[in-house]
Amino acid sequence: MFIENNISKKIDLMYYLEANGGIEATEEVVKFLDTTIVTLKKYIEEINTLTDSYEIVIKGNSIRLNSNYRQNSILISKRILNDSTNLQLLILIFFHQYNLTEISEYLYVTKSTVLYKVNQINQYFADEELSIKIIYNDYYEIVGRERIVRHFFRVLLLEMDDYEVLRENQIIFNEVHLFFEKNYRDYHTRHESLVIDTYLLIALNRVSKHYYLHDDLEQLDGEIKTEIMIIYNTLVQKKPFVNFIESTYNVTFSPYLIANIIPIEYIEEILYLKKGYMLNDDKEHKISDILKCYLRKYGLCIPLNKQERYIKYLTNQLVTIGPINQVILRDFDINYKKLAEINLEKSSFLYQLIASSALFLTDRESLKYEFCIFFLTIIDEVRKDYFGMNQSESIRILLYYSENNIYSEIFESILKDKYENQYKINIDYINILYNDFQVKNYDVIISDIYLEDFEGKYLYYSRYPSNKFWQEFEQMVLMK
Repeated sequence: MFIENNISKKIDLMYYLEANGGIEATEEVVKFLDTTIVTLKKYIEEINTLTDSYEIVIKGNSIRLNSNYRQNSILISKRILNDSTNLQLLILIFFHQYNLTEISEYLYVTKSTVLYKVNQINQYFADEELSIKIIYNDYYEIVGRERIVRHFFRVLLLEMDDYEVLRENQIIFNEVHLFFEKNYRDYHTRHESLVIDTYLLIALNRVSKHYYLHDDLEQLDGEIKTEIMIIYNTLVQKKPFVNFIESTYNVTFSPYLIANIIPIEYIEEILYLKKGYMLNDDKEHKISDILKCYLRKYGLCIPLNKQERYIKYLTNQLVTIGPINQVILRDFDINYKKLAEINLEKSSFLYQLIASSALFLTDRESLKYEFCIFFLTIIDEVRKDYFGMNQSESIRILLYYSENNIYSEIFESILKDKYENQYKINIDYINILYNDFQVKNYDVIISDIYLEDFEGKYLYYSRYPSNKFWQEFEQMVLMK
């Protein structure tokens, strides 16, 4: 990974302890991190200062993690990542057009340090075979295969903890989501909001610097082009929206612009689910066949008549974002490797399918293994809301929230999108600073700040809630 060694080791330490049940022999941790006991204690001290709700303790010959919530480590890892000068440098180059002197002054480092770090990041891109590179022509800029550039930075931004720039562009996101909800009602799900917003932010930044995915509309498939024109003809009537985009990003609002800022793969996904649209990717049929073999062997808790649609949805996810996500996930979260270990039989079965499918032309065994992990992750995390459960009883939820947390703004949509087919969901909001409410009136209490109270009813989240969060949520609902 291109982030500094001490940053990556602190993150690896947290995830390693989680993956091993929260306790491990000190000797094993030192060996895993390839460090010394003195440095390990320094890492632990720095992690423990970040929050009161997460503590790593060395006692005797073992190390114990004191934290009941997976979300705590997600939150802390974001804070640790934001301390990375390499990451700050990369984001600075992506969003601005700064020369060597300006970057040196902004980051309070020497020019030679900037040059060294740029080379380090470029070497990472080369080692991972990513078509991305930092170049210098009067100022630093990011070049490469545009689709890979955009997806890499979308995933990267979603791993960080700075959403101010998203708030500044809220007028853009609101209009786009209104269009999706109105025109793709049966296929658009609101819990993708932040992913789409991040893509729009990245795409607008790229076109403002004259980097495009499509040179002209004729490059697009006919059905995609039709959808782009529908989006354009609707949004061009929203004058404040158009004026904001043109003045902020110095672009001309046109069908050509829409084609270069709307996530085309998202439109493809909707058409794919809606009309049997083909992805025109040589991996599509191979991945679909692997999925069918997997489902025949292990099955899924969805109606048989909906499995074909489920396969189509998963295939789209794996085709459009699989390869680049493998790189990102491997760097950021060793829990994905733990997922493969827990599901050893399934991952072994998948490996054999992938190895015999000619899905990869390379002989790199690690690539096939990583794809198994990503495959299992998609299977594990994919939404079930497409595949049918009848709404039943009502749930009352109290959603505590802290100000200036963008996730508080979309959490209700995530929750309803995931469960409104099963339950009638009623949510009341209350600012974290005020506590005049009756706990007994609620089935579940949720907060984006860790609280000690409300045991038995309380859940904590940051960013996207994890699978564990939803499992605990469902247990509370079943117990009510």
